[in-house]
Amino acid sequence: MKNIKDIIKINNLLKVWSIFFTSILCYRIYYNLFCIDLSCDLSVTDFFINYEGGFVRRGLLGEILLPFGSYGIPIVLGVSFCFYLGLSYFFLSVFKNRKYNCSLLLYCCLLGSIGIYDLTAMRRDYMIIGICLIIVYLFTKLKFSYWIIVSNILSIITILCYEPYVFFSLPIFVLLTRLHKKKIVISFLYWLPICFTFIVCCFCKGDSYICNKIIKSTSSILQNPGFINFIQLNSIDVMKFHININFFSVYKGIPGIIVSTLSLSCCMYYIVNSLTVFSSNDEYKPNRTILLQLFLVLLVCQLPMFICLSTDYGRLCTYISFVTWGTYFILNKEQLTSLFPNCTSNLSEKFIKLQDSYIKPTRYKMIFITFFVGVALWSGSVSMMFGTTQVGCTYRTLRFIFGLCDIM
Repeated sequence: MKNIKDIIKINNLLKVWSIFFTSILCYRIYYNLFCIDLSCDLSVTDFFINYEGGFVRRGLLGEILLPFGSYGIPIVLGVSFCFYLGLSYFFLSVFKNRKYNCSLLLYCCLLGSIGIYDLTAMRRDYMIIGICLIIVYLFTKLKFSYWIIVSNILSIITILCYEPYVFFSLPIFVLLTRLHKKKIVISFLYWLPICFTFIVCCFCKGDSYICNKIIKSTSSILQNPGFINFIQLNSIDVMKFHININFFSVYKGIPGIIVSTLSLSCCMYYIVNSLTVFSSNDEYKPNRTILLQLFLVLLVCQLPMFICLSTDYGRLCTYISFVTWGTYFILNKEQLTSLFPNCTSNLSEKFIKLQDSYIKPTRYKMIFITFFVGVALWSGSVSMMFGTTQVGCTYRTLRFIFGLCDIM
């Protein structure tokens, strides 16, 4: 009886808090979309990388937006926000049908602070996550041969807009193909077109001539070229920059890698366990070994991107979180249980048992993580990790509303 009362009390607390926190997010969305001069925002400048100086990676989206002039910025942000709304509708529908607690979706790597609190920072990310999950959904609806054709076409277009898509989508597509073709090598061969497109994008990274042509073509739209300047940088220098920030930086005496590893570990713990501890329906009790395997596959496959192309732990965790839960919810039980070989499933099961013996998942642990442990973003700093939590976002927003500081 006491346990039932505790559960009701926790659920009521989360419901009240979630309504309040959602209002905080809505205010921030409004501020992002209508109160900022986006032509000065460095986060949106690489929307406009285009083909004015010749073929270059990420250029397709800019080529499409360039004729719209300054309207291109609200168009792409509007499309990104629509994908966010689509993802929100999908996850909320699943949670409602399976009687999960919808408050869990406000975790910083899902529908909470990362990306939606700072909408411009996520740029194209909700679009590419949405396209990946649409392709997973099509797997359950189309004939295999049609699915391969449609998925390759959609993926090639997406890679030409934003190549990091390949790092989290390809492993999922190969796993799905394996359900039909059994062998992983043969499954991989079906995705050679998107691999080839990705390789072409890597070689066509641009130079100073292309960079100057792009900057000239966008001079009437953007007040500062911002991230477009990265096109002309040497690849080795770019890699050294990312490796230094991701693995060797120190902030206020604390190595960034320690903070980032902590936040990433908490993210994995939450994504794998939170649905189970809050699930009130045994029929929809999640299989944690499958969730763990999905999470780890996506993490490992994104490491090359993280070393060479990105310093953003927030983006890394967001891709993993959305795609792990999205894939798990879209596929049926039979497909999920056949997704991985027995050897990895057995190892995952042993890991789960070991975890439970030392850090048994509870509702209170999940609430603590979502309230106080965020993502360290690209800097690995403690303050940024706290700033992405529900409490941190609320604190920053309230300070701004009461005129204590600028909203960040």
